[in-house]
Amino acid sequence: MCLILVIIIAIIAGIKVKQNHDDNTIQEIQPVKVSSKTVPTFFFHGWGSSWHAEDTMAQAIKRAGATNTIVRVNVDKNGRAKLIGKIKKNAKNLLIEVNFADNKLTHYQHNGQYAHAYDSAGACYVKNAIDLVRNKYHYNSINILAHSMGNLEVASYIKLNANKKNFPQINHLVAMAGHYNGIIGENDKPNQVKINKGTGKPSIMRPEFRNLLPFRKVFPNDYRQQ
Repeated sequence: MCLILVIIIAIIAGIKVKQNHDDNTIQEIQPVKVSSKTVPTFFFHGWGSSWHAEDTMAQAIKRAGATNTIVRVNVDKNGRAKLIGKIKKNAKNLLIEVNFADNKLTHYQHNGQYAHAYDSAGACYVKNAIDLVRNKYHYNSINILAHSMGNLEVASYIKLNANKKNFPQINHLVAMAGHYNGIIGENDKPNQVKINKGTGKPSIMRPEFRNLLPFRKVFPNDYRQQ
């Protein structure tokens, strides 16, 4: 968790992090030139959670001096987004804590499957939160950090909107604990899914995974897993 937090701060502050892959320790942090334009970072929480889960990281980033402004966007169960707080002209690396009232998507799932829910509701919630801030403050570029179910909602948002006019430039996308091929329950055995090293395909493709296959057509192929 500490390593993830350091990387997030690095992304927001615009610094290079050199990592030792053997022991996950940070060896060196090198400052680089940061664009004078502020790029906001949106935080999206997971299933059954809220903006409170995002606040510990946001406050730590603020204490580190990487930002001077934290605001919140509440999205109600009808998808209406409301900004809590004010964004000043001198906002530095703005952080936006997004809070979904419908944090379980219970009414949109079918037979325990959430694939439909991410497209029909989750993507809309993400879009409305981002559009609210962008339409008022005219940000062209954004960063996104998502946790757990928030990753699937963000993925559906990108899949459904990437080819539309005025879609924002996503500079950085940080995905924490994204369950892109479904969730293993308490009574399931681990390591059921095997990855074909030649094709990269999983041996089992759950509905959530199949729903994201069109994502390949819009997700930039120059993005790398860090």
